[in-house]
Amino acid sequence: MRLPAESQGQAPDPRWRAENQVSRTPDPPSQAAAPLLAAVMRAARAGALRLHTPVHRGQVDPEYGAALGDALALDLTELAETDDLRAPEGAIAEAQTLAASHFGAARTWFLVGGASAGIAASLLAAAPGGRVAIARNAHVSAVSGLILADAAPVWIPVPWDGDWDVAGCAGPAAVAAALAGAPDVAAVFVTAPTYFGDPADLVAIRAVCGDRLLVVDEAHGAHVPRALAAGADLVIHSAHKGLTGPTQGGYLHLGPGSRIPAEGVAAALRLVQSTSPSYWLLAGLDAARREAALRRAGGDAAERIARAAAAAGLALRSPADPTRLLVRVPDGSAAYDALAGAG
Repeated sequence: MRLPAESQGQAPDPRWRAENQVSRTPDPPSQAAAPLLAAVMRAARAGALRLHTPVHRGQVDPEYGAALGDALALDLTELAETDDLRAPEGAIAEAQTLAASHFGAARTWFLVGGASAGIAASLLAAAPGGRVAIARNAHVSAVSGLILADAAPVWIPVPWDGDWDVAGCAGPAAVAAALAGAPDVAAVFVTAPTYFGDPADLVAIRAVCGDRLLVVDEAHGAHVPRALAAGADLVIHSAHKGLTGPTQGGYLHLGPGSRIPAEGVAAALRLVQSTSPSYWLLAGLDAARREAALRRAGGDAAERIARAAAAAGLALRSPADPTRLLVRVPDGSAAYDALAGAG
């Protein structure tokens, strides 16, 4: 197991100190802070004998250990310094508060079961035993959430782009029609943006919902969040689809002014999340929030891709989100093989 130089009796790299000790400053926490990342790093380099799980203490399969490198040191458990995800009072609570401030939520919870865990928990909290108007392009985890919540679906049709064979977002008219036929619906669940970058008119959908709860799967839109500002009650973000977070990490947000009790959401999460969360994932969620909050304007990758596609004579579908570009090729399988062969 390789730890930062300071724990090995060497002078620490000043770059590492600048990047990982942000929360040690006495200044009030800001979006430049990463309190959970800092706490995990301090615990990782403390040099203490680990008499707790995980029992490997860095002594793992050599090939696996070489691939993970320093990340093994971050594989911690609930300690006084690292806090407890199920009942946070320290570093995790601070990190989640910063995330809520960044995204504009009343409350934010870290997800270690991906956006899927957040979707299931949202349906458990929003419509236990009730009916949910749900868009046809919902992720499979939403179906699992319906089953866990013992909730019945009222399906909302979504538009289909026959030229590109992709589904669009449910529109306010379709939502209104579904609600007119099922007035006892407790919550509306929509996916926006789609996995292909198409947005929804969430402000209009919120208005159509009336006093019903609105849950938005914004897993593919954490880098351009819109649902909370539009009045959604619960919003689910993935950390690895648009942000720089780790795979299997995500965020669940409670919207400002939502009628859903925060403790009800927390209780639902306890039903679907692990009691042994990965601190490597948790620290990555804190770091991804900080990176997103401090991010400057990006490059012109999307523009360069568009120019290259045009030069090659390929059709390009450019949605509202420039990070989701679809290129039509004559033979998809052949294109895949050619790209793989080119590395």
